[in-house]
Amino acid sequence: MVNTDKGRISIEWLPAKETVISPVDRYIVEMSVGDGQRFTEVGKVVGTTCHFDANGLTEGEKYNFRIKAENQAGTSGTIQLEKPAVASSVGERTFLLFSSHCDLNPLAFTPW
Repeated sequence: MVNTDKGRISIEWLPAKETVISPVDRYIVEMSVGDGQRFTEVGKVVGTTCHFDANGLTEGEKYNFRIKAENQAGTSGTIQLEKPAVASSVGERTFLLFSSHCDLNPLAFTPW
């Protein structure tokens, strides 16, 4: 789910399914502006947190997000929004889906 407000986009995702041996330590959030081709890391949250606020964004600009999970065994593949979110001046709640395919490290995680 995506919530937008002036200069801010909040994203939420479902947690990765953990194995008993290697729980999720953190999620890494990456963002792309406009074209969706060049992603940069914009934050990390602890493994029990499944939401992130991106602040300081430009109203009307398109932003795409992708998430990956990390633990002692390594880093998973990514899940990505199926389409970009637009920073809005009016608070909006939009249901944008993350892609369902994620190439996760089998030693670390089972699929979402």
